[in-house]
Amino acid sequence: MNQTTTDTDKKELPEPLNQMQGILNDLSEVLTNEDLLWTTEGQTQPTHYDFSGMAEMLRKAHDAMEGPHTVARTASSGSTGFVPSGPEISSGKTPISGQSVAPPPDLQLAANQKCTLCNDRIYATRRFFIQGVKPVVVVHFEGPFAGRTEARDRSQKIYFGSEQEDDLFRRMVERIGLTIEDLHFQQLPACHFVAETSTADDWNERTLNCLTHLEDTIKRESIKLALITGPAAVLLFGEEAAKQFSESGEVVQMPVLSQQIGAVVVRSPAALLSLEGRTRKAQASGDDASYKTARDQEIKVKKQILSSLEKAFSLPGLK
Repeated sequence: MNQTTTDTDKKELPEPLNQMQGILNDLSEVLTNEDLLWTTEGQTQPTHYDFSGMAEMLRKAHDAMEGPHTVARTASSGSTGFVPSGPEISSGKTPISGQSVAPPPDLQLAANQKCTLCNDRIYATRRFFIQGVKPVVVVHFEGPFAGRTEARDRSQKIYFGSEQEDDLFRRMVERIGLTIEDLHFQQLPACHFVAETSTADDWNERTLNCLTHLEDTIKRESIKLALITGPAAVLLFGEEAAKQFSESGEVVQMPVLSQQIGAVVVRSPAALLSLEGRTRKAQASGDDASYKTARDQEIKVKKQILSSLEKAFSLPGLK
């Protein structure tokens, strides 16, 4: 008897919301079994799906429909559904709750997701900009480029392309008295493209387009110095100039559309990991001469990077 009363008194969601709730209930299993999203982007299967926010959206939508702004259904036999009034349409309000159709602030898209400058992108990098504290931005690119065609977007969890690269860069900046959290990070380009079919002209156009987002960051965060690394350095300066700047460690003045800031080119964490791997391989081979050559090269490059960082951060107002 009590169970019957509870079921009778239980408030049911309107049919469209019931359908959405059913979809959400099945979505986790669909994603797992069908690889609909993750395989497309070359990512591994996640261990957990969190749809709690969607449940809250359903609840709010239901409350809005039951609230004082509910639009009455028509009693006419020739009409079904909700009937919006003229003022609601002309004022840009929803026929359900009378509220603005604009998305809430926390649902606003990132600048690269709204960008339409490059029509050949695969998708926008999820977290192309990471907020820091100091007026310094690390400009890098972790998407597919040149021989690195299988690069995945892991920006939601890490700064660079792997945890090992993050750890190496973290230790580098700690040597000069900073933390990785002190620095802003921005990917340039801010989207992923098909590297295999891209030409030099394609990359030049994408880089030029994406300077718009870098310019915005420079203005908004009052950036005084950019650390350019990896493919981003090649795209901005060309391969030869990027190599020359990384070896000299000099601070160059880099124009970014209407802005101009100091820039230092440093070898990427991925390149340093490659050097370390070469050293370990030579050591394991038992060839003392090869090991010494590889080890000397690794030490030389690391000292070079630390010297460049120390010189760059000696500029006023950076520490």
